[in-house]
Amino acid sequence: MILVTRYVAEAIAENVNDDDIVSDNDESIELTAVPNELDLEFIESYVLHQRGNSLDAKSDMEASFKGQDMASSVATTFYWERN
Repeated sequence: MILVTRYVAEAIAENVNDDDIVSDNDESIELTAVPNELDLEFIESYVLHQRGNSLDAKSDMEASFKGQDMASSVATTFYWERN
């Protein structure tokens, strides 16, 4: 399982099949996706739109994907939980 920020989770949820979404509500988002199939440009654009500035968007992307093998073709669970 990979913990991601809320806006990253929302962006991933926009690009997966409904069957791959376990939960999507105000308290948490959990879904399954294949890392190398994610459209990172779309995700970054979505996060930028939500955050309103490129430094915050970049921070979200780094916090979510730093150290992750985004070239992996193995289905992975991504999640966000409200603190």
